[in-house]
Amino acid sequence: MKVTRKLAEFIHDTNFQNIPPDVVEKGKECFLDWQGVALAGTTEESSKIIIDYVKDAGGKEQASIIGTKIKTNISNAALANGLIGHALDFDDYHEATVIHASAACLPAILAVAENVGSSGEEVLTALILSIDIALRIGLGLGDYHYQRG
Repeated sequence: MKVTRKLAEFIHDTNFQNIPPDVVEKGKECFLDWQGVALAGTTEESSKIIIDYVKDAGGKEQASIIGTKIKTNISNAALANGLIGHALDFDDYHEATVIHASAACLPAILAVAENVGSSGEEVLTALILSIDIALRIGLGLGDYHYQRG
C-alpha cells in the first residue's frame, strides 16, 4: 500500500474517542500555547501589516483574525493567523523535525472549523492528526530541506 493511502486511511479511521487521553491533553496544550503566542503576536509589526492587508483585501466574512474583530475569507484568515501565531517565534517546536507544527496547522483548521461550525472535539482531532502527519513527514525528510533553505 502506498504511503499516501496509508496516511489517508489513518486520518479517516481516527476519531476523538480513539485518541489516547495523554495525546488529547498534549493537543489541548498545543492549542492553548498557540492561542497565547498568537494573541501576544498581534502587537508585532508583521502582524499589523498582515491585518491591514486582510482588511484591505475584503472578502466573505467566514473566519476571524485572532485578537481582532475582523472576519475575512477562509484563506486570508488562515494566512493572517498563521503569520500572527508565529510572529514572536515562541510557538511550539519539534526539534527532530525543525517544525513549528501548531503554527503551521492550526490557522487553517480554525478558519475552516469556524466557517463550517465544527465542534471542539473535531478541531482537536484535526489538530492532533495534522501535527502527527506533519511530524511523520518531517521525520521522513530529515533535515535535508532545512539545510537547503
